Amino acid sequence: MWLGARRPSALHSARSIAAWFPQTAPHICDLAGLPHDVADRVRAGYQGGEFQEAAAAASELPDEFVRKVALAGSRERAAGQIRAALEAGADSVHVFPLGNRRMNTVRAFSEAWSATFGQPASRETAPRGGISDIEQEIS
Repeated sequence: MWLGARRPSALHSARSIAAWFPQTAPHICDLAGLPHDVADRVRAGYQGGEFQEAAAAASELPDEFVRKVALAGSRERAAGQIRAALEAGADSVHVFPLGNRRMNTVRAFSEAWSATFGQPASRETAPRGGISDIEQEIS
């Protein structure tokens, strides 16, 4: 998740989290329409367990896939993606902040959630039990 940055920069920055999906959540890749041969190349190039190490594998991913699975860009865009995912049946939204300003990302997510639902992000305010986890491992 990379919010508040210019769109090309945000897309580039969010690419490594998108490379995590073929490795750990192939069903999301299928739902997002990622071709199997691309997912296979990403998995082959990304054998590690840390998505920060996924830069080379991430370069294989089409921009459209990154846009579908990562919250990258403006808060308004993120709010729309959150709403669309929940309306499509997602029962959780996970935040994996990246970069040097991770707390800014956590705050931006909270603002995007509030813009969407009119209240702070929490287990209690999420539709259908929604947010099961907000990763805030800030080092």
